Amino acid sequence: FVIYENEALGIVGESGCGKSTVALSIMMLIPEPGIITNGDILFLGESLVSKSDQEMRKIRGGKIGIRKKVGMTMNNSVIRIKMLSTFPP
Repeated sequence: FVIYENEALGIVGESGCGKSTVALSIMMLIPEPGIITNGDILFLGESLVSKSDQEMRKIRGGKIGIRKKVGMTMNNSVIRIKMLSTFPP
């Protein structure tokens, strides 16, 4: 797929279908023994596959990032605050 400047990509699917694997691959964070066996990942015309770990650390977070879904659980502080505020003291 191709993502142009000022665009965002949302990846959705069932549990276990590979969403996180795709995102981690783009970020060059696939845990061992996983590897990218063919193809390339280009960002601003440069190959991410050939970047060192140090170079990727400069790119991650500032230029490329992952935002994972937050479930409707008590781990979500916005939901927790809202739920707690609805109960009488």
